[in-house]
Amino acid sequence: MQNGVASPVAVSGGTVCFLSYDGFLRAADANTGKLRWTFEDLVKEGQQRNQTQVISSMPTLPAPVISDGLVVVTAQFGRAYAIDLASGS
Repeated sequence: MQNGVASPVAVSGGTVCFLSYDGFLRAADANTGKLRWTFEDLVKEGQQRNQTQVISSMPTLPAPVISDGLVVVTAQFGRAYAIDLASGS
């Protein structure tokens, strides 16, 4: 994980979700810290639009929100994603 955790974390059912400075949404086991999944579409969207990431210059990013088994996170360009907490899809 490049440069560490960039957002406040969201925790539910033993899973911790956060945005990392490399632009990925990640989920880890709250007890062991073992990575469960990585959601890459946030970065892919920026690459498709030929945008340079400025995430590393931001002090923190908005926290993901967990509700009803979904992780909701906002992205660049006004888009929001709802990701399955268990699978990362």
